[in-house]
This record gives sequence, structure tokens and C-alpha cells, in this order.
Amino acid sequence: MSPFISLSFAFLILVLIGVLTRRQRTLRRRQQECLARQAELDEKVNRLSEAISANNANNANDQVLPALQLELQKLGHQVRDLQHESRKPSALAKHNPKRLRLMDEVLTVMLPIHHKLDRVLFPSDQPLDDLDWMHKLKNREFPYSITDEEGLILYKLIVDNQLKNGYEIATAFGYSSFFMGLAFQSNGGHLLSVDAYVEEAEEDFVYSETRAREHSEAIREAISKKQENHVPEGLKFARWGAEQLGLSSVVDYQVGFSPTDVDVLAQGRTFDFAFIDGGHFGKQPTKDVQAILPFVDPDRFLIVFHDTHCDSVAQAVHFACDQLSIPRYTLRTRNQFVVLSKGIESEKLAACEQLVIRQNA
Repeated sequence: MSPFISLSFAFLILVLIGVLTRRQRTLRRRQQECLARQAELDEKVNRLSEAISANNANNANDQVLPALQLELQKLGHQVRDLQHESRKPSALAKHNPKRLRLMDEVLTVMLPIHHKLDRVLFPSDQPLDDLDWMHKLKNREFPYSITDEEGLILYKLIVDNQLKNGYEIATAFGYSSFFMGLAFQSNGGHLLSVDAYVEEAEEDFVYSETRAREHSEAIREAISKKQENHVPEGLKFARWGAEQLGLSSVVDYQVGFSPTDVDVLAQGRTFDFAFIDGGHFGKQPTKDVQAILPFVDPDRFLIVFHDTHCDSVAQAVHFACDQLSIPRYTLRTRNQFVVLSKGIESEKLAACEQLVIRQNA
């Protein structure tokens, strides 16, 4: 094949991918609009139904209610149609032999962990398949974990690129660290996982820097005094899970707050992998990046950001790109992975895209 034909073919592929990407975005937007309208109508119908049952409704309400119910039914059909359209590209990834082999290799090992957790999604969200769920501790509302698909992507990125020294902010209850730990174990490497466990304490995603710092200090003091009743449930579960998976010597769980404690916890290590999934508000993600950059291998590394649909995380991504003078690579997982890399073959990043259920083609 001549170079001209190769370039023409590549250009055609890029155009097709662009068209499919725009279509997927349009479908997602229309689906969200229908779901919002459906929720609004649900609320109106419930209010009118309660009023009628209490004999407080007037004739106008009696006439409005059937019309609202009919509109709600129509919207329900639209939502189902849009969900069907949005799922069409997912079959390619769902039946990809490489994805299926990766599931067999990793998720079968994770079964004891799954049995101890609840599956969860945000309100109005729908899973595209069984790997599209997040998880949480049974006795806690927050935090939520990555999805199994995202865990498999982390595993593949680490194994395929033979990475040896990883850093994670934040542990939560260890779910992401299990996938990364298994990968580093395969490579003969190690993972440092850090958390202040303030989301668990507050049962919320938003908290103050002062509160997080004070909370991590209190936990460290309790651990030093062997006061097990003050050890966070997330840390207990992470330790238990690591033991079940044979990762106790691979994953180092440390209590601390980023950026304040990173210098001490890193202990002069050089990391070729970092997973940024700490606080998603204000300047916190950018501070997490600033804290770890001095310890990143200057010649070869991967940095993965989670939840890049959040404004503060997106800002941190751009900050890191500017500081490192490198481009970004997006993997359209449920919570939107963005990967920054140096010294890594681009083909190995592209291979991950074929395993993501929200792929474009």
C-alpha cells in the first residue's frame, strides 16, 4: 500500500470516529434531557395523585393528570429508545476476546472482594454491562469506587508497560488498589496508596482541607496507640482485601493528606505510575498533582486521572499537561479516564480503548 493511500485511509478513519463521537454525545445529551423531564413529570404526577386521593383536587387537576401521565409514558419510551441507541457500540467491546480474557484473568480473583461490597451508581445512571458498576462498603454511603472496567484498564496499563513503582491518591476502601496491586505483583513492583479517609468520616465528597488534615492526624495517632476502634472502615477493608489477594507485601497503605504529607510518605521514591483520584473540588486535584510531580520518573511514566468530567479534576489535567509539556489521552470509561504519558508506546494506550465499552466504533 502506498503512503498516500495509507494516509487517506487514516484520514477517513479519523473522520468516521469524529462523526460517531458527535453522535454519541448527542445521544447522551438527549437521554439526560429526557431523564430530567421524566423526573419532573414524575414529581408533578405524584403531587396531583396525592391531591386527588385526598379530595383536594379541582376539576382542572383531574384533567391535567391524565395528560401528564400520557406525556410521562411517551418520555419513558424515548428514554428506552435512546438507551438502546447508546448501547449499540458497546457490543464491540463486550465481546472483544482480549476483554473477556482480561476478565477471566483478574475478576475471578476479585470474587471474594465483590461479595463484601454493594454495587452502586449515581441517581438516573444506568450500567452498560456488569463491569460498569461502581462499588461501596455495605455500611457506608460514601465513598464510591472505580468500576470494574476501569480497574481492568489500570491493570492492563501497568502490566503491558512493565511499570514497577506506583502511587495512588486516594485509597478509599482499597478497590482500585487491588487491581493495581495485582498488576504490580505481576511486574515485581509495589504501590503506595495514601488517604486521609475524610470522605468516609463525612460521608460526603466535599470537605475542607483543614478537616482532612486534622482527620488524618487523628487517625495516625490512633494507629500509633493501637486504638483499632478508631481505624477507618476503608483502611480495615483495604488491608483485609490485600491479605485475601496476597498483596500485603505489594501495597503499602499509608494515612496522610495530600499535599502536606506526600514528601514524607514518598520517602525519596521515584514513581513510574500515578493514579490521581483524591478530592474533586476547588484546587485539591491540582495540589495533588503538584505534590507528586517531583517524584515522577522524568523519562518514563503514566499518570491516570479519574473523574475528569469534574471541573476541578479537568483543571488539574491541564495543569499537569502544561507542567510536563505532554498531550493527554482520553479513555471514555464511566468516570472518564485521562492518561498522560512519556516514554510509553502510543499503541499500548490505543489497545486499551478497544476494551472500553463506550468506544466510538
